[in-house]
Amino acid sequence: GIVCMRGVVWKDADGTVPRVASSAANPATAITDESYGCFNGNRIDWFQPAALKLWGWVRDGVTLRTRNGEWWLGSEGGALRYAPLSDLRDLRTAIPIAIYDTNSGLPANLIFKLFEDSRGDVWISTYSSITFGLSRFERRTGRIHDMGHLPGLPSPVNDYVRSMVEDPFGNVWLGFDSGLARYSGGAIAFFTAKEGLSAGSIRGMHVDRSGRLWLASDGAGLIRVDNPSAPFPAFVTYTTSNGLSSNSLRTIVEDGHGYLYVGGGNGIDRLDTATGRVRHFTQADGLKPGLL
Repeated sequence: GIVCMRGVVWKDADGTVPRVASSAANPATAITDESYGCFNGNRIDWFQPAALKLWGWVRDGVTLRTRNGEWWLGSEGGALRYAPLSDLRDLRTAIPIAIYDTNSGLPANLIFKLFEDSRGDVWISTYSSITFGLSRFERRTGRIHDMGHLPGLPSPVNDYVRSMVEDPFGNVWLGFDSGLARYSGGAIAFFTAKEGLSAGSIRGMHVDRSGRLWLASDGAGLIRVDNPSAPFPAFVTYTTSNGLSSNSLRTIVEDGHGYLYVGGGNGIDRLDTATGRVRHFTQADGLKPGLL
């Protein structure tokens, strides 16, 4: 029940974390630090795992708690795997049970996304200036498999996995800049504009309570897939013409009532999936400015 986060924290030169963001720091001596934080009911306790030395520039989608309670942290130096811990704050002093990097078979050390499927396997998207990569940690054997060169996927030299999700049928979906991939039974089906998918980088994905797949596209808006297991899924697109505030989206979440909340650079849109109605939330409703 503890809410935790990863981000950049303003500090004074002595390492003190201001209670009120950057405005509380001395502008002449303030520094920034990558940190994890956990909300204890009154304030956020910020900390840095002792074993995490090279944080890198990726902050979202690189902290994973697996079904067996393990913690995986993505970094510029690979993926750090920790034994099960009940409290994220125990990572202050914990020692990883493994670190997966190029020496372990990853194509690159910078972790871009981490995702666990229903089999307990961990999918790892990596990024570098030379080549991108997609790997899968197989839980049963403990082996790292190269998935980036599967027939049907874009070349890892040109494109990389930005988002991942699993549908109710056990298919793993991979979002690229150039399209959308479905991994099923060891085979890849790749969907682009030729198959009816609107062009745009797939930055976020979500499977709703009805089993429908939703895509947050940077350029095409919000895309719905009603039949994700079909050989040729149908794609339904929601854009600014349907009431969205932007066609450049990054995130999707669902609340207990079945409403979808999608975020980009113009606030948050709430979609009533039953009626198609959109409500827009901005700074006037209490949001802080900035990219969501």
